Amino acid sequence: MPTAAKLAAAIVFAALAFVASEIAKTLMPANTPAGWLSEINAAISALVGWFLAGRRTGIHRTVSGIGWRGALERGLTGTVAALVLVLLFHATARMITQSLRRRYDNPGEAVLAVVELMIDYLRMIATAEMAVTLLCGGLLAGLVVEQVSRRWR
Repeated sequence: MPTAAKLAAAIVFAALAFVASEIAKTLMPANTPAGWLSEINAAISALVGWFLAGRRTGIHRTVSGIGWRGALERGLTGTVAALVLVLLFHATARMITQSLRRRYDNPGEAVLAVVELMIDYLRMIATAEMAVTLLCGGLLAGLVVEQVSRRWR
């Protein structure tokens, strides 16, 4: 069922992914085509925001009823989940492209390549700027979604 918290989570996580993707574009090799990178990552993150962070908003309230700890946890959980899914998506897409070029001898090799590509992509974006962006953005996203959940039930 659609709620204001789910919509807010989708929007906030999509915005965070878009900003992080723009930073990631600067970290990629010069001749790498970026294409729809930011838009694809924003769409994946919006789905994570809607189905993971937005759905869980309002639960884990403390005795005093504040629930800010839960909001921060949901923000970080959503950010990590979105990052893993984005890396998985792009690694799988690249593996399929390489597979069509007959680079792999068997399916097991292709599956292992997905994991290796995910690790390579993670190494490429593992910078302090990206870490701060994702950490602060995730925490802020959790707080925003919690506030929206409180205001519009």
